[in-house]
Amino acid sequence: MDRQLGSIRISQRLSRRAALRLLGAGAGLSLLAACSAPAQPAAPAPTQPPAAAAKPAAAATTAPPAAAQPAPTTAPAAASGQKVSLRWFFWTGTEEEVQFWTSLAADAMQQVPNVDIKFETDTFANFWTRLPTMVASGNVPDLIGLQSLRTGSFASRNIYLPLDDLIAADKDVNIDDFNKGIRDGLSYKGKIYALAYDFGPIVVYYNKSLFDKAGVPYPKDDWSWDDFVSTSKALTRDIDGTPVMGFAAPNSFDSMLPFIFSNGGDYVDADFKKSLLSTPATVEAMQWYVDLIYKNKVSGVVDDPGNANWANDNFYGGHAAMFSTGPWNFVNARSKLKSDWDVTLMPRGKAGSVSWIAGSGFGIAAGTRFKNEAWQALKYITSTEGLNKVAKAGRGYPGRVSSVPAFLRTDVPPAHQDVIAKQAQSGKPYRTNSTWQEISDQLKRDLVDPITVLNKPLAETLKAAEPAYQALLDKGAQG
Repeated sequence: MDRQLGSIRISQRLSRRAALRLLGAGAGLSLLAACSAPAQPAAPAPTQPPAAAAKPAAAATTAPPAAAQPAPTTAPAAASGQKVSLRWFFWTGTEEEVQFWTSLAADAMQQVPNVDIKFETDTFANFWTRLPTMVASGNVPDLIGLQSLRTGSFASRNIYLPLDDLIAADKDVNIDDFNKGIRDGLSYKGKIYALAYDFGPIVVYYNKSLFDKAGVPYPKDDWSWDDFVSTSKALTRDIDGTPVMGFAAPNSFDSMLPFIFSNGGDYVDADFKKSLLSTPATVEAMQWYVDLIYKNKVSGVVDDPGNANWANDNFYGGHAAMFSTGPWNFVNARSKLKSDWDVTLMPRGKAGSVSWIAGSGFGIAAGTRFKNEAWQALKYITSTEGLNKVAKAGRGYPGRVSSVPAFLRTDVPPAHQDVIAKQAQSGKPYRTNSTWQEISDQLKRDLVDPITVLNKPLAETLKAAEPAYQALLDKGAQG
């Protein structure tokens, strides 16, 4: 839909047409599996005990450890008619997300006889460091979240149970209803390790109230990098006595990547063997991103490098007029900003407006004692009914084709929901390998934090960081 329609809500008819484009665009996610089939991300060593269920992610470090609860791997097998206690571990970033997944667990308990499901959570970053500890201690939850970027590393370590036999034996499961792209992204060496709940691209969220108060026109879908900078500058000011940054640019390679893609750059070659970080298009995009902070001064400097929610917190708190994220944050924006927000495409670079696409799902722990009960719970959570709830709540663009209509709502923001389909149409899969978790940590430590938080020169920082990155690519290629 043309951005000139302003704040007019999209029609249901147009939304559905746009959704079909997203379903087609999502097929590009199949490259995730193709490019990472040799193997994918290895998680770093954990540092914390498991968090208690039903606690917000931010409170995870102070919550009673889940390890103190009876673990499914050591519990006796369920007798006929005996209630089974399942643990479901997944990442969250806000209280709204915790409440949503806890309510879905309660719904699953209503649908699956003799099953009690306890939802446990932590931040996204902590999730991947904590899961290996749970596995090592024999305290792994029964149901576990899985992101497409990390399928290979955890599947290759036998943390997740292959679901193919369960799918084949269950006549109620129509696996073809799951979008093929994200289905492939959650597969490893021909086996499915999780059923998808969502997938989608990165777009720009903006606070309409801050735009209005600053007298700045809402962004159009065809805006350029220059337009983005000038808009951000016009918004970087005190508004109602509150300092506001035009755009929240976090210390995150994931946040840089849409700009790298839009500039015609990349981070690795087609065979996932050679670093492309020092190619001119990639270097130019990274420098442009850093310039948002230190040259154009439209973003604040991250004051807590370990806070993965820094950009979200500033946007929802009214301290940033824009930030970039995916459709999985609709639920948070609807709760915190009500109707005062909308979304638009990433700004155009030399290669256009190009975002990355990825998604997530849920799998079953390979070591669970209650495989059948966990399967029944997983079936409901990722059923059309379950994913309709995910979609309606704005927790993600659903992984099931049959649940897409539930995502397309005209009674709640954002007005321009068609942007998700449009952005995905030009998107690229976020490819990973077996060492991606290590790579992610290495890039943040050696490249991203130094240039975004410490304002170190990009050229010398990249020269120092790229050899270790290449070594991890080499290590992944050997896997």
